[in-house]
Amino acid sequence: MKKIIRISVLLCVFPALSILAERPNIVILLADDLGWADVGFHGSEIKTPNLDSLAQAGVQLKQFYVQPTCSPTRIALMTGRYPFRCGGHISVLRPWHQHGVPLDETLIAQVMKDAGYKTAITGKWHLGLARRAYWPTSRGFDLAHGCLGGAIDYFTHEGYDSLDWYDQDTIPLHEEGYSTDLIGTRASKIIIDHNFDQQPLFLYVPFNAPHSPYQAKEADIEKYSHIKDENRRIYCAMVDSMDQQIGNIIQSLKSKEVLENTLIFFASDNGGAGNSINLPYRGNKGTPYEGGVRVPSFIHWPKGLEGGRDFDRPLHIVDLFPTFTELAQGDIAKCKPLDGINFWPALAEGKAMPKRDIIHNAKDARGRGSIRSGDWKLILSKPERAPDGMPVADGKLMAELFNIKDDPYEQNNVVHQHPEMLETLWGRLKKRAPEIVSAAPYIARAPEGWEAPADWSNAPE
Repeated sequence: MKKIIRISVLLCVFPALSILAERPNIVILLADDLGWADVGFHGSEIKTPNLDSLAQAGVQLKQFYVQPTCSPTRIALMTGRYPFRCGGHISVLRPWHQHGVPLDETLIAQVMKDAGYKTAITGKWHLGLARRAYWPTSRGFDLAHGCLGGAIDYFTHEGYDSLDWYDQDTIPLHEEGYSTDLIGTRASKIIIDHNFDQQPLFLYVPFNAPHSPYQAKEADIEKYSHIKDENRRIYCAMVDSMDQQIGNIIQSLKSKEVLENTLIFFASDNGGAGNSINLPYRGNKGTPYEGGVRVPSFIHWPKGLEGGRDFDRPLHIVDLFPTFTELAQGDIAKCKPLDGINFWPALAEGKAMPKRDIIHNAKDARGRGSIRSGDWKLILSKPERAPDGMPVADGKLMAELFNIKDDPYEQNNVVHQHPEMLETLWGRLKKRAPEIVSAAPYIARAPEGWEAPADWSNAPE
């Protein structure tokens, strides 16, 4: 009895201990190819009231970075490590590729599961398809629903003429409905069915919206009939539909009376593509400019985080692994060295952020890639065309240097004014070269004679 009293007194004096004593449920919501300016809380005409409400009540992350494309960002999220460490830094995984996230990498779901969490995913995986060993239920998820690859048809759930829609990875699911709705419905069901008194929940909801193909329900498209461009009109409807399902997920958390102690994180996997709007930032998906790697993001946790504010220090998606596993009291001792940092003391308590570089990409030993260090950002492209020394060829500068604090829209390349900063940052990129694992051969187009199976359920172990 005395021990209970002592603990109660401690919790009254140090309220932060009560948060750790009751670990949060964690829900990660990931959009696919969502533009910076395509959410209401960034001024969009697209109706996103549920995202807006969460963002305004939570903490908006104003400088949250990801990788320029899909699979690399998901590798960074799942491993807490930059994708160049496992050869996943070049581009997305295609269904004819025989590789996936290496099996000696520990994924966040495995740490959460070992910490006592129920782990579940519904949505787009895109981290390896050819072998079952790469699939979610082999990588720490108790429950899995959705597609293993990318760019599926929203209504038929086929990709590359193959059914790509599963329950528990291996069971082909001929499920009628719009994929965004089905993902949201399954997420809500996972929440409703879960016994929160027995264990906390780690739920990963990677929507495939608003990635192409551009498809939406007629009722949602009609809301944007005033938009002349048909593809933009459909895109807006796709984002709207995703927001509706996020609203249903929130209602499910409320109905189970666990919203207060649920940490909800939201971001896009990269900047927006064709029909999106990334303004005022430069660039889009696939580029290292801010429009390709800075994405709309927030954290909402009523019980554990003071909301209604912005957080303007640079973060990267690799930071989620150490931060969330620490909150979950997970053990990362078996993980390979993490690139991410635990940003919670800075976010929740206003403490100083550790100094570090953010690597938007690192491609080769010559220093090709992009790095953010403090306020400075360096982009190096096509150095193979440049002579030794400064990456300059035919009078055209291959290096771009920006001060993001003064020039967040990357309009003024100041590399000539600051050659010392070019040398410093370029040197830091080149120092990463020994850490870069050679990428598996990237084959953008299917090899001659390759045919997708009717579904992937017979994939080898």
